[in-house]
Amino acid sequence: SSRGAPRVGASGAPCVLHMNGSLAVNKHNLLEALRGALSADAAVRVPYEAALAAWEAAPGYATALLSVYESPPAGCGGAERLLAVLCLKAAVGRRWNERRSGEPAISDAEKAEVRARLLPATDEREPALASQLVLTAATIARLEGLAAWPALLPALTASCTRPAPLDAARGLSALYRVVKLQASRRLLAHRKAFFALSEQLHAPLASLRTSHARALLGRVQPLLGGPADQPIAGSGAGGEACALLAIKTERQLLLHGYARAHASQAALASVRDFVELAAAASSAELALRRALDACPLAPTAGAAAATADALLTADALLKVALVAAKSLVEVQEVQPLALASCVGRALAVAASELGSRPFSAGSADGSEKLLVRLTTLLRNVVCCASYAAAAPGAHRPHGRPPAPEAVACEVAVRSFVLSSGLASVVHSLVTRALPLGEAELLEY
Repeated sequence: SSRGAPRVGASGAPCVLHMNGSLAVNKHNLLEALRGALSADAAVRVPYEAALAAWEAAPGYATALLSVYESPPAGCGGAERLLAVLCLKAAVGRRWNERRSGEPAISDAEKAEVRARLLPATDEREPALASQLVLTAATIARLEGLAAWPALLPALTASCTRPAPLDAARGLSALYRVVKLQASRRLLAHRKAFFALSEQLHAPLASLRTSHARALLGRVQPLLGGPADQPIAGSGAGGEACALLAIKTERQLLLHGYARAHASQAALASVRDFVELAAAASSAELALRRALDACPLAPTAGAAAATADALLTADALLKVALVAAKSLVEVQEVQPLALASCVGRALAVAASELGSRPFSAGSADGSEKLLVRLTTLLRNVVCCASYAAAAPGAHRPHGRPPAPEAVACEVAVRSFVLSSGLASVVHSLVTRALPLGEAELLEY
């Protein structure tokens, strides 16, 4: 072939191209090419990779790849199915729209079939396949907009509310990928579309985040006071994943879904919730670990299960605190006035954590990472120019009065700086984080 395709198969089988050189895309030939492309022998692999690349321009290639994934023929293993999905993702990225005049693209009819068959595939249970299928669907939605795929968003939002946590987590994972890629569209029309999407999704997402976070926090008290020989039933890893994915998706809406987040009561409420969630998750995580350290359980099977459950819950709570803290840092950088109703509380939470949370310096454990994020938030808030410009007597080039939200933030920051809050933060950083000796501390 002039396109570099092999003349014999990986096992001496006939060439995957017709004798006249035209491309022949069907499940049998495609499976042969996928197997050849997985070969460790470069002499075998490279021609098959070239054949797969050449097929991207052929009608029916995308749907043939979906057929290999959906109903793999005999002898088709997980590696071939995954490669088929990866090839589909590559073809969508390169051929979904015509990039240059005369360069072949996937036809409208084939696009419609791919969308219809890809929608149920976003609920794939095998993680490696699921991540690539969801990314493919999200890429399609980014390339042509959600309006061209009206069935996608309702299907994903419905899947997020399924009662089984692991099922809901798959739905939230797919929704997060789609929302994140929608947020990356930068044209004015795209931004307006994302503003509308944020208005549509924010309240349901906040409700999901609240319910899953509450379920996770609700596991703590029974673990602290329940019977030691019985593990506590709860949402487990699926519930933890749901809480994390809901926070991450909500963060995308806060960062990119509002021209002025401080003008939205939903956005202000979400930021306040993030502050309280970071504080509550951190406090509950520390309480669990201290209880386990103070009262080790007897070495019985039930006690071991309860201990393992407590440790898993503590790890999940720390992850939630980390994601909530990261969300606060990013939102404050992009939408500083969105913290108008909770700046003082955010500063108090950060100062309290810096003074009390144990950590191992330089170990890069979760506790140290959380303290770094909270210190970053504290620094950014105290040094924020948007807040400082609202201070009495501050120079205002255009003479306009500051926004009420900026005034509220400036008042809260000034109160923190003039109180013992800032001094306690400095003391915590110097005594707990800096590698100083006793004489150096005294001199400081």
